[in-house]
Amino acid sequence: MAIIHRATISPTKLELLAAWVPAQPWAAGTVPDRLVGGFRFDDPAGEVGIEVVVLADAADRYLQVPVTYRAAPLDEAPASAFIGTTEHSVLGTRWVYDGLIDPVAVAAYTAGAVGAVAQAREWVQTGEGGQQEREPLVRATTLHPSAEAPAPVSADRRRAATDADPARIPVSSGVIAVHRLLDADRPVGATPTLVATWDGQISPVVLAEVLPAD
Repeated sequence: MAIIHRATISPTKLELLAAWVPAQPWAAGTVPDRLVGGFRFDDPAGEVGIEVVVLADAADRYLQVPVTYRAAPLDEAPASAFIGTTEHSVLGTRWVYDGLIDPVAVAAYTAGAVGAVAQAREWVQTGEGGQQEREPLVRATTLHPSAEAPAPVSADRRRAATDADPARIPVSSGVIAVHRLLDADRPVGATPTLVATWDGQISPVVLAEVLPAD
C-alpha cells in the first residue's frame, strides 16, 4: 500500500526528469514535457518510495522511468543514476534515483514484471487525518504471469544493463527487458509481460518482458 501525502514538491517530478532524461544514452532525443502519470510498487521495509513514471514529449512519444525516493543518498550509486533532490513539504529532502540501479526498486520491479506482486494500492491522506483510496493514473498488469519472483542479481550486472533501451536486467528466469521508450504496437509474447494502460491509451502498452538469457 502506497501512502500519498498532500504536499508540495520542489522541484517537481516533471522538472527533475525533464532535466535528466535528455542526457541519458537511451533517450534518443526525447525531451519530456508532460507527466502522463505513474504507478507504484511497495517496498516491504516501508523505507523507499518506488514509482514507475510515464512521460510524454511534444511529438507524443511515451517513455517510462522507474524512480526511487530515498531519505538519504544511495551508497555507491553511479553519478549518472542520480536524478536529483527534491524538497517534500511533509517528508523533507528526498534523493531521487533511476530505479533500475536501485536494489529495492529492481527487486520490486522484476517481481512485478513476472506477476509475483501487483502494483501498490494508493491511499491519499485527507485533511482530517484519514486516508482515501484513489485509482492510479497508470494501470499495470502482467500477462502470462509467474508466481515466483526472480532471484536477485548483483549490483555490477544490474548497472551494466541500464544504459541501453531496452534495459536488460538478468534474473534467474532469463532477462527482463525494460523498455524505456514505449511503443503501443509492440507485440506481446508468450512469456511474462508487464503492460500498462492510462487515460487515452486503451490498448495495453508493453513496459517489460521476460526474454531468454543471452
